[in-house]
Amino acid sequence: MGLAFSAQLQKLKKKSWAVVSEIDTTGADGKTYSMVMIDRRTLLMWLANIDERKVKATGREKVVSCLAFRSSKSCLRNPVGSRSQ
Repeated sequence: MGLAFSAQLQKLKKKSWAVVSEIDTTGADGKTYSMVMIDRRTLLMWLANIDERKVKATGREKVVSCLAFRSSKSCLRNPVGSRSQ
């Protein structure tokens, strides 16, 4: 999406409204990887707090379209690029 993962994770961890969990998962290569999970409410609050002017130009359209989505369910079910126009 054109966002710095580490910076966004640190910001989320500081928010009282954010639900952030880290889980270990096993990849196809058999190695264990740490994965960050957030719930839907956290996702919506996080998206609403993104300053699209600070997003890389290559990912800005994705962020703006998620910020202006018709409903949270349609954006979550149909990621940008997979929707029929």
